[in-house]
Amino acid sequence: MQSAIMLHNPYPADYLDEPAWNQLIMKAFFTDKDVLQITGLEERKNARLGQTLADYAAERRAAGRSLPPNIEKLM
Repeated sequence: MQSAIMLHNPYPADYLDEPAWNQLIMKAFFTDKDVLQITGLEERKNARLGQTLADYAAERRAAGRSLPPNIEKLM
């Protein structure tokens, strides 16, 4: 169900406000989804999302964990 909402679906990009959109992207990273399959990803990049992802990446690095694939594209 989650994948059906997140991946290859234009609805989130068309109708979610910025905070909800950013939460969807973060949830995709937390649940190991292929974020490149999210419709509208490039068009909906925003500064708050970039900062949140940079903070998340810094936390993962500090914990000695690897970064999720493609996170750098959105930071």
